[in-house]
Amino acid sequence: WIYSHTRSPDGAGSRGRDNASFVIKNGWVSETLVPSYDKGRAPKEPFFATKPEITQEIKEEKEVNRSQSYLSVKPNIEIVAQAIRDNYGCVLVVNGENNGTWRTTYPKPPKVKEWGHFVYAGKVKSVKGRRFIGVKNSWGNIGEDGWQWIGEDYFDSGHVREGWTHQWDYEPAKVKVLLKQTVNLYTQLLNILKSMYEKTVA
Repeated sequence: WIYSHTRSPDGAGSRGRDNASFVIKNGWVSETLVPSYDKGRAPKEPFFATKPEITQEIKEEKEVNRSQSYLSVKPNIEIVAQAIRDNYGCVLVVNGENNGTWRTTYPKPPKVKEWGHFVYAGKVKSVKGRRFIGVKNSWGNIGEDGWQWIGEDYFDSGHVREGWTHQWDYEPAKVKVLLKQTVNLYTQLLNILKSMYEKTVA
């Protein structure tokens, strides 16, 4: 949903600031309504170039899933941990190398950058005094049920490049959704009463 609107024309990725700004204006939509896989398979770039058709379901969901503001997060393990605690996580840009460890539970920092990737950071833990940030990406069920752990050494290597987090204000959207649900229930009740009345008269 987001990338199809923010990708660079040459398909060379997107920028974190553009993605964050898009979420404020347009919200985000769940994987169920706008899948990022092409019939269950890893897609090619032309698949992402096609913007989804805006259905009524998408309109309703994106209205609820909008943030109030976004912040740039320094690639520091303590600051990222604070963003996870205070703002339901953040998105990080990490560099990687095909060194055989990236799809494992504890990826090692690359010696050379071969690629860059957006990941969602949503967990924090400490193992024998070493701190780790739990991340998920779009590469399926790898690591621990899809979670991998980026350690302090990864941050210290300079290969966690940037982060973005959001401040959420769900109340206006929640009220709007609740009002709509109330109207729908009231309409259903009126229809039931009308049907009962017509049967009684008949």
